[in-house]
Amino acid sequence: MTKDEMNKQLLQQVNSLTSTVDSLNATINTQTQLIVQLNQTIQELKEQLNKNSKNSSKPPSSDGYKKPAPKSLRKPSGKKVGGQDGHQGTHLAVITAPDEIVTHMPSACKGCRHYQMCKGTACIAEKRHVIDAVVTVNVTEHQVLELPICMLHGDTRRGEFPADVKSSRTVWRKPSVISCCVEYRRCSH
Repeated sequence: MTKDEMNKQLLQQVNSLTSTVDSLNATINTQTQLIVQLNQTIQELKEQLNKNSKNSSKPPSSDGYKKPAPKSLRKPSGKKVGGQDGHQGTHLAVITAPDEIVTHMPSACKGCRHYQMCKGTACIAEKRHVIDAVVTVNVTEHQVLELPICMLHGDTRRGEFPADVKSSRTVWRKPSVISCCVEYRRCSH
């Protein structure tokens, strides 16, 4: 192989490598542009994911289960949650001394000639309290009386509560309070 042939062959290899390098540079430039576009798309999608009703114009219903945690402005006091030791608290206590007691004998006993004698042997079967909140609280205890043995019929008889004394728990009568407020409003104008 002569020097000219060798130069020619080397020149062909250089030209071939130069075209390969140019091709690879073009590929790298194309891929670099694609990477920049993909990074922009990723950034936009991340921003879209982080949007909620607090930091965008989206409605709260679009938050789904990803609602942001509420941030309280209160500083922790160091105390445990709930009522503190020594605090009395308030509740509706069972009333042992009602203002008024109404007894309810069995309806079959009305007009019976043994009524007074039976009334003396009757015992309290159940109690219910009705609280009328007027200006002062008036507690009426309703007691259903039960006759162990009725002198006339020979069986056990039991009274009934009136219709407005419904549950076995304490009942508040709101109409009294409402009517008191209405009267006050009527008188004040």
